[in-house]
Amino acid sequence: MDTADLCSVVNSFSDRAELRSLQDFGHDLPNIDSLGVARPKNDGHSYEQFGWWNNPSPVTGVLGTKKTEALVLTRAKTKFAFGLKGMVPGAAGTWLLVDADDCPTDPAKMGKGYRNDYPDPIDNHGAAGANANFCDGHAEWISQKKYIYTYELSQDEDLSAPKAPCP
Repeated sequence: MDTADLCSVVNSFSDRAELRSLQDFGHDLPNIDSLGVARPKNDGHSYEQFGWWNNPSPVTGVLGTKKTEALVLTRAKTKFAFGLKGMVPGAAGTWLLVDADDCPTDPAKMGKGYRNDYPDPIDNHGAAGANANFCDGHAEWISQKKYIYTYELSQDEDLSAPKAPCP
């Protein structure tokens, strides 16, 4: 295992490796190891970080709001989907990490109706569902039937159905 993929620096006081922040855990990019050797897409990990809400952003021109401890505990939903506007999901209802699920890049799988952020037959656990880690520290299996509701509760994107199919 390439330990450089797991940490960015060695703490000079303890000589221990420190984990990178969630911002460093883009699950596909740069998609090379510490020696610059390309890896197959998602080789060695299969998660997406959900450390941000897409909107609203407190900074003009920046899409997204970072999930901080204070905001996770107090932020009320702004969207109407599922009648959740005004609800505060809190840490137990807010995703931090979830099984990776992107649009396919394999030409043989493109244009087949697969969707981003929704359990499809080509995903890690197939169409059955996905694992999610929440901000309170618990992990949960989210079945496809509950996926959109749980996603919307966490992400506040006004979704009441799966996103449009990938190109």
